Amino acid sequence: LWIDGVGCWLIWFGESLTFGNGASTRHDDDRLRIYADLKSRHAVWTRTGDDRFLEPLAVTRINGQEISQRMRLRTGDRIGLGTDVEFDYAVPSPLSNSAVVTCPSGHRTVGTMDGLVLFESTCLLGPGDQNHVRCPDWESTLVLFERDKSMWWRVPERETPARPVLDGEVLDESNWRM
Repeated sequence: LWIDGVGCWLIWFGESLTFGNGASTRHDDDRLRIYADLKSRHAVWTRTGDDRFLEPLAVTRINGQEISQRMRLRTGDRIGLGTDVEFDYAVPSPLSNSAVVTCPSGHRTVGTMDGLVLFESTCLLGPGDQNHVRCPDWESTLVLFERDKSMWWRVPERETPARPVLDGEVLDESNWRM
């Protein structure tokens, strides 16, 4: 999802995602590839019901503590992979279980992105702290949501009717474009 003036965000719909190095493998469809000294399959994030877990496959830390088994993630956790890759994990909105993953260590991903949304039902984009994607110059919050196995959007503050997101469509309003 490219958002003018904000950046590029990956919206991930799957139940699991593997974090690994930038090398191409046969498992690339479910792998976040990071340009770093990591194993090709370094750690796996999974969603089970309302809980989110991180399973280490190589040296992995949560909040500075090395983990050796699958651990539940909580908002505010700092994930460490290898010697120097770090990700922040947060669920910023009480209205949605979608999580946000950002990389404060500055490591780039294949298909460079500014952040990752682990999508579950809804994703909020807008100026407030409780939005999954912070868009500081926007006037209102936009809601992306799933309906009938399709992506839809609306701007609740403007009482905009819900509209489907079409593949490749450019969405825009008076002060934003994506």
